[in-house]
Amino acid sequence: MNRQQRQSCFLALGMVALLAGMWGISAGTAIQAHATKQTQQVVVQQDSMESGVAMIKTEDLRETLRLFAHKTLAGRGTLDGGYEFPSLFLARELRKLGIQPMGDPEAKSFFQEFLYVNRIESRNVIGYLEGRNRDELVIVGAHYDHVGKGEGFGSRDRADGVGKIHFGADDNGSGTVATLAVTEAFSKLAAKGIKPKRSVLICFW
Repeated sequence: MNRQQRQSCFLALGMVALLAGMWGISAGTAIQAHATKQTQQVVVQQDSMESGVAMIKTEDLRETLRLFAHKTLAGRGTLDGGYEFPSLFLARELRKLGIQPMGDPEAKSFFQEFLYVNRIESRNVIGYLEGRNRDELVIVGAHYDHVGKGEGFGSRDRADGVGKIHFGADDNGSGTVATLAVTEAFSKLAAKGIKPKRSVLICFW
């Protein structure tokens, strides 16, 4: 190999080393940028979750539960029409939060009307919050009605329980109030541009 050939070879090796170095820096930078982005996303998600949880106040839950278990609602019995006020209240709250009505999409209503045991009119209250992924859906829900005064069914003590208000704080006023609070947190985060990963169907049965 003559001098010119050796110089050409060294030049070629130098170029290969330079390109390899450039590629290594470029790849490393890309990897680092991707890792940083992933870390930032995790931090944002963690912050979002924590801020969403912080929006749910114990006293707010307690006050709403007092409403749902109040004696004026007489136990929210489906058989005696006790679902009427709670369903109107829930629909109003969902509307205030900017939740889309999904009970009857054609009528743009939160109410999904049906016949209970084929003779009693009742309704579900259903809303929708679009997430980043519209193809996947998470259902969050609870049943908001109860057994009223236990005259049709549901009274544990048939001897003297019938005719007395079954307030239904645990069954399922607590679940209804919790579902509404979670929905409010999701809605407030979405208003800030932080949508849930999946879309959410909110159901009050």
